[in-house]
Amino acid sequence: MAISKATVAKNAACNAIVDLVDTNAPGSLKIYGSILPAPSTLLTSFTLNNPAFGSASDGTAVANAITPSSATADGTASTFTVYDGNSAPIFSGTVSATGFGGDLQFNSVDFRVGTPLAITSAKFIVPA
Repeated sequence: MAISKATVAKNAACNAIVDLVDTNAPGSLKIYGSILPAPSTLLTSFTLNNPAFGSASDGTAVANAITPSSATADGTASTFTVYDGNSAPIFSGTVSATGFGGDLQFNSVDFRVGTPLAITSAKFIVPA
């Protein structure tokens, strides 16, 4: 039998993790052009609000509004990392085009310098 978590436990874990992003806020979300932890190209950086995420519900915390950015380098987006205000990494995930299963999805993962970028929805999920 697999271990499962009660909703209260999922919410507590989720809130504890996303609250770390607010340490020395504002935190940031950075998108990279290669698979981490190998050397990678920083394609863009988004500044997060304080607080960066709302309170968890059923183990899911939704990001508060994220200020749009633009690409600072050319490349194919593949990973992202969320950092606290001290630039300490908090969590990472994959980037894909919409519908291709990435943790963070964009209409296109082909980033070009100066291209405007917006994140309309971002979540952190603690699974059952």
